Amino acid sequence: MNPYVTDRDMLERILAAAGNGVKVRLVISEHSNNGAATAALKHHYADLQAAGVEVWELPGTIVHAKVVVADDTVSFGTVNLDAWALYRNSELMLLARSAELARHFQEQLFGRDIARAKRGMPPTGAAAQLKSRLWSGLAYYL
Repeated sequence: MNPYVTDRDMLERILAAAGNGVKVRLVISEHSNNGAATAALKHHYADLQAAGVEVWELPGTIVHAKVVVADDTVSFGTVNLDAWALYRNSELMLLARSAELARHFQEQLFGRDIARAKRGMPPTGAAAQLKSRLWSGLAYYL
């Protein structure tokens, strides 16, 4: 889940992972607050789809969470997947190796909104509430 996925190297890594059989789901806003970033990502939709990447556009909200769930590891913080954040800005990302936290992110935070997106409904607010939920539950998981 990331608002701006425009870095060429990152997109190539996402495509390579999917090409190697990794299940990749990308959660973004249906309508972003950055038209250029949205256009840059949508330019790659055909390649992403061909590689088997699921792209979920959440309606009715601006996805601003920066979260990656990979197996039993979750990374979250301020890092967008664009060149400015990856190579120029001073960004922060927390890496948590916790199967329980990974399940929480996968099921409770993303699962509901992906299910609603499948039905064309606005998100339940999980994306907007990510920060408060994350910080209130973080001490329990770490």
